[in-house]
Amino acid sequence: GTKAMDASASIRIGRIAWDGWLKFQAFCEEEQRPFPWLFIVIGIQIFAGLMILTFWFIRLLKKGRDIAQRRQSKDDPQPTNWFSNLVRKGRDSVERRETQDHQQCSNFSQADTLCQLGEEYLKAKMNYERTLVNADTLDVARGALENYLHSDYDQFKEAHQDNEKIARQMVLKKIRCVLVKNPLDYVGRKMAGEAKNLFLRNVLGQSNVFHRIKDRITIPMWIRKKPLVKVIFVYLPVLIAFSLIIHHLIVYSLDLYSDVEVIVELNEDHDNFKIPDLRNLSNFENDVQVWALTKLKDRGVRGIEKPCEVIDLLEKLIIKQIPLLKMSNITFSPNRNATFHFTEAFEVVDKALDIYDEYTSVTDGLVKLERPADIPKMMTFLKNEIKKGSNQLSGFWIDLFGGTGAQNAKSLLKDVEGLLDKINSTIIEDPLVKRMILEADNKFEKFSTFVEIQSLKAFSKDISKKLTPDEIARFEYNPQPDPFQNTLNSSQITCRKYIVKGLQLQENPIIKKAIWSHFANKSKYLTKIIDGFKSRLLFTTKYVMKSVLIYLTLTLIYTVTYEAKNILEDIFNFGHWPLKTNFNIIMEENDPNSTKFNRENGSNEYVFRVANKYSLNINEAKEETLSAVNIQIALYVYMVTFLSIYRRIVGGLTSQDIPDSMFGLKDDSFTEFGNSATLKSLIMGIISLTFAQYKQYATRHGGDMEIGGKVVYFLACFFNSVSIFTTQTIFFATGINFLLVLLCVFIRHTVGFDPYDDFPNSNPYFIYFLIIVFVLVPLKYIPLLFAKWLKKMSEKYVLFKTFHQNERNRSGYDVSGFHTALFMFLPSSTNSFEHLSSNNAVLNPGFSYFSEDQLSRKLYRLKFEVTFFCKCAMHLFYLSTSFVLINVFHIALRESTVDHHHIYLGIMSVPAVNTLVQSAAFGVFPSLFASFGFLLLYYRKFHPWLSEGVSVGFEPKDQEFWKPFSTLKGGKPTWATGKWHQNCT
Repeated sequence: GTKAMDASASIRIGRIAWDGWLKFQAFCEEEQRPFPWLFIVIGIQIFAGLMILTFWFIRLLKKGRDIAQRRQSKDDPQPTNWFSNLVRKGRDSVERRETQDHQQCSNFSQADTLCQLGEEYLKAKMNYERTLVNADTLDVARGALENYLHSDYDQFKEAHQDNEKIARQMVLKKIRCVLVKNPLDYVGRKMAGEAKNLFLRNVLGQSNVFHRIKDRITIPMWIRKKPLVKVIFVYLPVLIAFSLIIHHLIVYSLDLYSDVEVIVELNEDHDNFKIPDLRNLSNFENDVQVWALTKLKDRGVRGIEKPCEVIDLLEKLIIKQIPLLKMSNITFSPNRNATFHFTEAFEVVDKALDIYDEYTSVTDGLVKLERPADIPKMMTFLKNEIKKGSNQLSGFWIDLFGGTGAQNAKSLLKDVEGLLDKINSTIIEDPLVKRMILEADNKFEKFSTFVEIQSLKAFSKDISKKLTPDEIARFEYNPQPDPFQNTLNSSQITCRKYIVKGLQLQENPIIKKAIWSHFANKSKYLTKIIDGFKSRLLFTTKYVMKSVLIYLTLTLIYTVTYEAKNILEDIFNFGHWPLKTNFNIIMEENDPNSTKFNRENGSNEYVFRVANKYSLNINEAKEETLSAVNIQIALYVYMVTFLSIYRRIVGGLTSQDIPDSMFGLKDDSFTEFGNSATLKSLIMGIISLTFAQYKQYATRHGGDMEIGGKVVYFLACFFNSVSIFTTQTIFFATGINFLLVLLCVFIRHTVGFDPYDDFPNSNPYFIYFLIIVFVLVPLKYIPLLFAKWLKKMSEKYVLFKTFHQNERNRSGYDVSGFHTALFMFLPSSTNSFEHLSSNNAVLNPGFSYFSEDQLSRKLYRLKFEVTFFCKCAMHLFYLSTSFVLINVFHIALRESTVDHHHIYLGIMSVPAVNTLVQSAAFGVFPSLFASFGFLLLYYRKFHPWLSEGVSVGFEPKDQEFWKPFSTLKGGKPTWATGKWHQNCT
């Protein structure tokens, strides 16, 4: 009890002093902190983004409402003003033109001759490229298709008054509508692409730079004719299928392997991690001595916010050691009135020590009173000496010449001897008194190891002279700068003077030697001062590492389990074995002799298999890669942050560097990002995410994209992946720091401790649970909730989804949005075919297709724009949230007591955080705009059809009743056959 309380008080005094120095350092750092230009840049970007999104959302609201309300019947009264009539005439003209386009698309679909010629040409070309035989067959097929397209071009040109632009567009539109049977018809798209190139190059004589590069980069004929090369080209479909499957496996496996590598490295770091023992540093005690003699006295005292608390603790500590001080109504603090001042007690001690010196000088060689245990011996010694003296007063001569005086002295000595004997037998020998002497002896033993008699005399003499109230009143202490100059009252100022004058006592070499010899003998006291932060560091590092390790492992297990579940469902419902089925699909799509080229492949099973051809890679990227890589980088930045805080705090005690090896880590584990497994995981994450976006788009357009379009779209995907990680990594890094500190704040107010107490201990598994539930899970689900809110708001107030479903309006294809990485993927057309395996999976699947009604085309364009809006809103959400968290992080850190003197934007001193902020300031919007720029370039110049002004939408024979009502009756719904409608003009 008392011993522990004494140690706690002394340690608390040391922690307050140490904390005062850190606060003063923080005050000086804040005064010298450079202007946060990076945050000005980010703030301007956020403000501009908010303004743009606000006006953009208002525009979307108006557009969505206009589309929902613009369904007036012919009987509705029409406006009569001239402007409304002009607008109505323009709209009627557009509708008539679009109706003609629909009729043309319907007429195109009956052009069986073009379908046959396109099929024959593609087969002949692929066969010739494989075998180099039947060149005549290729020439005939090419000539027949070329003549057909030339004839169509002349007809359209004549029908449109020699307008070559319209005629060109009409031929391309016919190629697109006739040869492609459904959006996932890879062979049809490949056929359409070849027919388009033949028309542009041979009929119109047009070509681009990529055509010319492709013509130049060909395998020389002398190589092609070698037997081995011939065999390779014969089995080219198999090789293509095999190489693509291997490519997908490599990207998928390397991505998972990099995550496993991070888990292994993290597990190793966690097992080896330890809190540094500062006593292992060379000359640590000397460094602390320098700190206490110079830094603390000159600067640390200025940072003590409540100096009287130190005086009160010191008073309690001394009174517990010397209870008579409390009984004598002696006080140390100027806040309380008392009969005597503590310097008077030390003056008495000084006088007593003088007497003690005199005693020891006259009793040299006799029994010395050096400790309480010597009292019984002293009593026995005095009794024996008195008895000797009494005996020496007896005898003939003493009786003869001593007279009455001798007899009285002898009688007095006898009485004293009897008194001492009685005291010894009745008091000294009493068990209670013996126990009291033993306890006093123990305290004296403890006290004597701290202060020798000579040192105590120096202490008492200096204190009794230098710490008197009059001396303190005369002492002037007005340091500059002074952080708490305007917050301290007169009592606190007086207490601070006492502390400064007390520290000046160390100028006495005897006192200095006594104090630091004690610290040198019991150096654990030095490290116990910082044990308070040691317990906090243990909670904020080792426990967090283990929690993240558990979270990453669970994420990896969930991803593998989720993929296994999807694979089993596909096998059970459609017999779709991922590798085997995908291999067969790719091989058949590149083999001109396969059944896929007979144009009878329009089955529900086929579209389902093609739609899920790349689902394994896409799901892994959006479910596991994003979450895992962000958490990994967040942990790296987090560890760098708190290790930096630890180094900065203990840097006040020693100027020596604390390497990673003292934490049990490998050198540069959390200082060189380039040497960590996290960097490899980040690189593989960007690659995996880029290919996932590209493959999602290539699921539909892989057959008709040209090499230039593939390069441009891939660059758009790459820059979007960079923008995703640039945006999300700073959110996760700042989020894990802030939420963990917030958890510490919650624990502090729940348990109840202050900055100078040790952090409470608990069951490690309970701590892991708290960190996962209150830190890691919210990091994943806070963006999810915001994305859900965006989805709900856009569907309810912009798209009016429920309204259009009730009105039986089709809305065009789905657009990858909420379900693909929370709007972060580049928007692209997509459709789900889950309803083919269960009628309970999707509500109104036909809603996500086109109809002759122009409303479906308007809704489709609106969906595309809404997805872009939500994507930009998510980027702004991540960036603005990170901006806020960094700006308030110091408040939470102070409140948590982890580092309660952390300055505003002090986290920016951590190089890793500074790098993330720089990336956010100068990387998010440039990479995002680069991605959008390449995407715009792709659609304007490189899209196989939209760049030519051709865009059509598919209406399947789903047997559902949509407006206008379907005339099809009975039969099984099919999602692979249907008709095309003009999508844009």
